[in-house]
Amino acid sequence: MKSLSYFHLISVFSASLILQFFYYKSEFISISDVPNERSMHTASVKKAAGIFFVSVFIIAALILLPVSLETLFIISGSVFCLLLGFADDILNLSSFTKLIAEFMFFIPFSGYFCGNCRIFGIDPGLIGIFAPVLVAFYFVFVINLCNFMDGIDFYLVLTFFVSMVNLIILGNFTGISANYLILFSASFLGFAILNYPPAKLFMGDSGSLPVGFLLASLPFFINTPSTPDLSMSILLIPVFWTDGVITIVSRYIQGKNILQAHREHLYQRISLSIFSKRTTSVLFGLINLSAAGSHFVLKNYLTTTVSILLLLTVFAGLYFIANSRIQSSE
Repeated sequence: MKSLSYFHLISVFSASLILQFFYYKSEFISISDVPNERSMHTASVKKAAGIFFVSVFIIAALILLPVSLETLFIISGSVFCLLLGFADDILNLSSFTKLIAEFMFFIPFSGYFCGNCRIFGIDPGLIGIFAPVLVAFYFVFVINLCNFMDGIDFYLVLTFFVSMVNLIILGNFTGISANYLILFSASFLGFAILNYPPAKLFMGDSGSLPVGFLLASLPFFINTPSTPDLSMSILLIPVFWTDGVITIVSRYIQGKNILQAHREHLYQRISLSIFSKRTTSVLFGLINLSAAGSHFVLKNYLTTTVSILLLLTVFAGLYFIANSRIQSSE
């Protein structure tokens, strides 16, 4: 098995940072995110930086890591999300078009790669031929959840790196699978420097969709005695799940378009009314860290599924407490 050296990682980081810095400084190449009433920023900022840090990762992975089924899994999903995201950054695709494209890709993708996974301990194979649809829905949901949650500087960046720490807590973070995440982290770090508040670049959909795919794939990187359980992603990014799901359900109940951009997520409202964007990102990142640590203790007394459901209930309760406090102050 090929191993990554510090030289490899520094080279990947440097290539990513240099390309994005030149994009930031370029007067000839520009895809800008112009602020509107739903935006969390007030000035026009270049977006679509994902085309650089994701491309560097893909090229580096193909050169430095051995060809395997894992390679096909990670690279094919990353390339698809990169191309779809970049097309959206350029063409402003409709939400319906993106959803159709995602399901058309992830249904056969899930059928080929994810036949042995579980959800809350239940084997999707129990529902037979519909199992790939269920797993594809999971991928599409997490990918778009990350897209929705990429609303303030550095938030998605910090969430990704916190999820890496949670992954180390939850499982044996070694082997060829870990090399892909380490390699991506090196390239992503180049973007993180330019996304630190006040952000000089946004990743755009060309970045948030591949990041969402990798976050959705994290349960497959946890080395456990049994088959991967997709619900483990709740322990890796618990704030994403609670803030994202509750906000989506709330907007649906109110008859609002759940696919339309807005500023109703808890992290957005906190950054608008209580803390700065930087403080909000750090705060939510630290809260994300608590879930894996709590599960590490609870797993000695509870089954994994019960532990996940208990922690999800706690985080949902914290969401409603914070939400009521914000409403009372508005």
